[in-house]
Amino acid sequence: MPTDTATVQTAPVRNRRWRRILKRIVFCVFGLLVLLAAAGAVYNTIEQHQDARRFPQQGKSVSLGPEFGSAALNIDCSGQGSPSVVLESGGGVPAIGWKFVQPQIAGFTRVCSYDRAGYGWSTPGPMP
Repeated sequence: MPTDTATVQTAPVRNRRWRRILKRIVFCVFGLLVLLAAAGAVYNTIEQHQDARRFPQQGKSVSLGPEFGSAALNIDCSGQGSPSVVLESGGGVPAIGWKFVQPQIAGFTRVCSYDRAGYGWSTPGPMP
């Protein structure tokens, strides 16, 4: 019974060839993902610097004390009178979300808005 040596030898060659092609594809996809992540990080850094110039800090930074490390909250107060009203933002929105409401309330009493730790102009706190 004659054996076809060409058929016997080409099967391993084909497997190696497909493995090599698959390795190249995986390497290219991984490289593309790394490149996209690096581009995103660069873009984010550039935008943060541009936002800092476009939106200067409103209010002042107040240190939370040594028990909170170097954390500081940004607080913006306006108006006079009693009682004092504190505007608290939620949903990841910084205090600038109150920029149209705060002047209206400041017309008849003292009003303060602040950025939670890690939002707006406040620094991140020691805990997540």
